[in-house]
Amino acid sequence: MRTLRLLAIGLLTGICWTSVSASLALAHGAVPSEGPTVANLALGWTFEPAVVLVLLAAAIGWLRLVARIDRAHPANPVPRRRTVAFLAGLAAVAVSLMSGINAYDTTLF
Repeated sequence: MRTLRLLAIGLLTGICWTSVSASLALAHGAVPSEGPTVANLALGWTFEPAVVLVLLAAAIGWLRLVARIDRAHPANPVPRRRTVAFLAGLAAVAVSLMSGINAYDTTLF
């Protein structure tokens, strides 16, 4: 009896989750008229001032803090690879939010 009740609860939870997920997917909006092509992805860049400002602020803030830490702790500076990794992460965010990939964010994800 307990197993049947747990199965019913699991099934009901799955049905509820599926119905909620479907409504969230439908809320994304219109689908792009054409599929992704190399040209669309490479040349479909947009300029988003808010994204650029936030990414620049993050990069400048990181570089200033690293310089400050390096001055305060000359024997143990921040590794260069950590700065490279942080800036590469910011570049990845910029590509995902401003390149041609952004046009398909509601379709593919």
